[in-house]
Amino acid sequence: MKVITKEQQEKILATFLRNGYSVDSINDDTCQWYLGWLNYGEDRVTLPLEINLDCGSKNIVFMWWPHYTDYSRDEIIGYIRGAMSILMPDMRTRDTISDNSNTIEFEFKEQENEE
Repeated sequence: MKVITKEQQEKILATFLRNGYSVDSINDDTCQWYLGWLNYGEDRVTLPLEINLDCGSKNIVFMWWPHYTDYSRDEIIGYIRGAMSILMPDMRTRDTISDNSNTIEFEFKEQENEE
């Protein structure tokens, strides 16, 4: 099964948390989370963003606090999806994003020959 490599992880963190972050992990690094400030848009708007690497880096979850920004939920999701499509083109969003959710999760696309 595919996992996010250390190099890919570093690119993701550098893209989304450019101003630095704090990190913590549990279960011998099978679940790691990073907390920092997402910095995007022409106005360089920032909002708190948590990035979780779950299941031994098989999935990645983004969670943000929307009351810190004037950008809409769809704009934030669009930015995250767009950046992830460039950084990790072999990942896709997991499940449908509910209307009141402030999270988006990505997982690797299933391969036909994978067991």
